Amino acid sequence: MNRIEPVLKAILIEGLQKVREWFLRKNVSYLRSIFDQVGFIDTNEMSDIYYVPPYSLTSEIIYPVKSKNPLLDEVRSKTYNEIFTQHHSFNDDYLAGLPVNRLLFLLEKFGGTVPVDGDSTISIFDMYKIMGAKTIVRLNRETLKHEQGNLIINIDLSGIQRFIYNIVSRGALKNLRSRSFFIELLCGHAVNRVINSFNLHQVNVLMNGGGNVKILSSKPSNHKELLDNIDCDMNLWLSEEFNGRLNLVLTSVETSDRDMNGDISKLLNKISAKSFIKKNRKFDLLIQRDELSFVDKEDPGYQRCEICGKDFTPQTGQKKAEHEESLRCAFCEKLVRLGNIIPEAKYIYLSKKDMHCSFQIQIEDYFYLLSKEKERELKCAWVIFDNRKGFHDDLTASEVTLFARTCIVKTEMLPKDVYEQIDKKKKELKVVLKKSEDSQEKQWLRDEIDSLSDEHPAMLEHLANSSEGAKLIGALRMDADNIGKILYKGFYGNATLEKVSSFSRNLNYFFKLYLESTFKPNRIQQREKRRLIHVIYAGGDDLFALGTWNDIAELSLCINKTFGKYTCQNIDLGLSAGFTIHKPKFPVSKMADLSLAALNYSKDNLEPCWFCRKKWLECPLFRNGNCLRKDSVTPFFTEYKAALKYRLDKEFILKYSSEPSRLKLSFRRKRFIKELQRVEDEVEKFVFKPFKVFTADNVPQRRSGFMHNVLNMLEVWYSDGLIYLPKIAWLLQKQREELQRIIEEDTRESMYDLYDQHLHLATPRMLSALHIPLSWAILLMKEGGKRDESRTNGR
Repeated sequence: MNRIEPVLKAILIEGLQKVREWFLRKNVSYLRSIFDQVGFIDTNEMSDIYYVPPYSLTSEIIYPVKSKNPLLDEVRSKTYNEIFTQHHSFNDDYLAGLPVNRLLFLLEKFGGTVPVDGDSTISIFDMYKIMGAKTIVRLNRETLKHEQGNLIINIDLSGIQRFIYNIVSRGALKNLRSRSFFIELLCGHAVNRVINSFNLHQVNVLMNGGGNVKILSSKPSNHKELLDNIDCDMNLWLSEEFNGRLNLVLTSVETSDRDMNGDISKLLNKISAKSFIKKNRKFDLLIQRDELSFVDKEDPGYQRCEICGKDFTPQTGQKKAEHEESLRCAFCEKLVRLGNIIPEAKYIYLSKKDMHCSFQIQIEDYFYLLSKEKERELKCAWVIFDNRKGFHDDLTASEVTLFARTCIVKTEMLPKDVYEQIDKKKKELKVVLKKSEDSQEKQWLRDEIDSLSDEHPAMLEHLANSSEGAKLIGALRMDADNIGKILYKGFYGNATLEKVSSFSRNLNYFFKLYLESTFKPNRIQQREKRRLIHVIYAGGDDLFALGTWNDIAELSLCINKTFGKYTCQNIDLGLSAGFTIHKPKFPVSKMADLSLAALNYSKDNLEPCWFCRKKWLECPLFRNGNCLRKDSVTPFFTEYKAALKYRLDKEFILKYSSEPSRLKLSFRRKRFIKELQRVEDEVEKFVFKPFKVFTADNVPQRRSGFMHNVLNMLEVWYSDGLIYLPKIAWLLQKQREELQRIIEEDTRESMYDLYDQHLHLATPRMLSALHIPLSWAILLMKEGGKRDESRTNGR
């Protein structure tokens, strides 16, 4: 590594000098968005190009803009001012005095949105990062006598979802977020094991997200042995610690320098296939080496962990408190305590010795300590990214930037009335604590009081109480569509190392860095508040979140537009989602399972091929006459609705194979209407538009009973295909005079006419979806409807 750093430093300094030169020029070209360089439709040379404004990297989302937008020049001037005032204009003396990791961060921060000379499709950061990676490979050949050729090493953590969501009891929210954070640490640990064994640097990491990492490496003569040793060491530890729920899949593909300088899509496909085969042969290497124990060394413990359900033997002195039904295993107990510091943690330190600290976590023989403060005596492995001005100063010799922002709702962020209830409960617990004489009870009370602290994550029951209308929790699962197909076959031109790395990095930004900026005031209710949402897991191209049901509903139906704007309205880059609603005491693992079932409905929401390209039979998205574009959402999913739809579809398809069924669960953001030769937004047409009418502020609150009557009639329509429209007309007639006096601002139509359009005059397609906006509106009217929006900010 000592030989690598001087060479790498020179490359990174050259990259930052190129950034400086670009900002000092009078006339420049801007960077074309990587999302404007992928897709499957036939390209149109006359269409507008999307460019990335040259912002510096922060947690605020950067939206590409079309060519000749004055914003490009405005942002360029603002960003250069930041370089001038905070980084001495990147003068040579300033850059020469910085360590390698800080140079790498600054190049990503300022060079990730600046194009290289003569090629507006590649950023300076991606070009010089890959240049550094290739230089390290060549240096290893020369100094360490590595063989000719290269390796692409693939790290894949298998079983992530099963590990994270294996939660069966109350009080598991901190444990869930900690498990997600642990996956980040485990992935980073595996990367460091490979980097150290193969004498590489972080620039060699091509892709990193969602538990999948690809690393460009030189090829030592014993590379198979090195990989096998890492594989066995880590999988042996994982099998013993987690009973086989998690395992590491480590594979590699050999390639030449020539291949690495061209299109690498076939290489990616090859390593993906190799990883898939090995994933289905779990712990195969351990079995071959006879190191996997199929029988526990000791009898199963008599105690069952209240969180993960694992059998274990309590440690000496570990007793049940009077208020607890069971105990936690040592790992879950550690994660619960880590959950208190994760939102505040800035540094992650590494040690080979046990530091005997409650905020440390062990992986193999290594101990990682999370801290809010600098610990001068310990080696810092990662610094968690944030927007503070002096962040880059923390990056010295060993530290690497970790993009793992924690999107959580703290207790202090809850509405005033809920916060006051929590404060009252804390006071009552403190009174009980003073009177208690039992040491175990005292510890339980202290932990309970601590869990209600302002800076700690809000509990699910308190989130539910913060909801508008019904006091429920929403569970959301999201996943980007067809990302694998884009990587393997979706680049216009060659899928070079630079472009593949850029695509992965920018997609990762959306889920790991920019997500919190989407939790801002929404356009549905027009409320000036942050959405109350805990992000449990976000990585690569998927997400799981819990929050107030109304905020989850709004986010799931709005985030597609945010993602579309971020990805240049690329029709081949969609985001599918599914969400469910639950009582706060419903097991979180079941929330995850049901929201995943909702997401799968969205993923299966296909339609016939659009014929949007001349060679449509060769399109990677063409399968059995259908187009694999989804970009769908399945809101308010229940197993009852799924079973009803299954029955209806089975009956309906036999009679009317080309017609939709009477019950619609999933809605597409882009549905092609063949008869009209245009694309329509089903979410906007069948959900937002009627919902806005049903929840208009100037409509009397007593409409709740009316909507229940309509919903009951729809149930008959869905089940039996019968609807009695005169009854709807009669129900409307009862409120006619009142509704006719109310005029909707946007359309200038009376509310009576709007209700009539969405109910009495509704088409079968509208009726098939009407249960969603009606259910949404009814839930908002429950338990007093809208709540006081005052927040506890400033306390």
